Amino acid sequence: MDLAHVAVADEELEPAVFAIFFTHTLLGELNASARRAGLDRSVAVGPATTAFIALSLAHRLPDPSWLASLLSVAPLAFAQRVANDVMARTRPTQDGNTRFAGWNWAAVLLGLPLMLLAIVGSFLPD
Repeated sequence: MDLAHVAVADEELEPAVFAIFFTHTLLGELNASARRAGLDRSVAVGPATTAFIALSLAHRLPDPSWLASLLSVAPLAFAQRVANDVMARTRPTQDGNTRFAGWNWAAVLLGLPLMLLAIVGSFLPD
């Protein structure tokens, strides 16, 4: 069964609904890992989850307001900092993946023009 097409009260159930539970649990586990590693940093699980979900659902807004959904990764950036600190503390000899590799740069060089076209196109009249 494809959960992306489950109908509830004549509306499609957003697959993003499941991200609420996943994100909340993930950030909670990240905080637990930070505590076990002896770090005093943590992520505000409730506000970060709320911001992530609200910004993720912004894709349903009309042009150009949907662009706010592009910021949905911002709350996760704070979590990434904590994850990097946990990794540095618990596995200091392992590569921290702190630099862009060639494939990362290729994706940026291909994706950036496409993103700019989408943004410009959202401001053009129909």
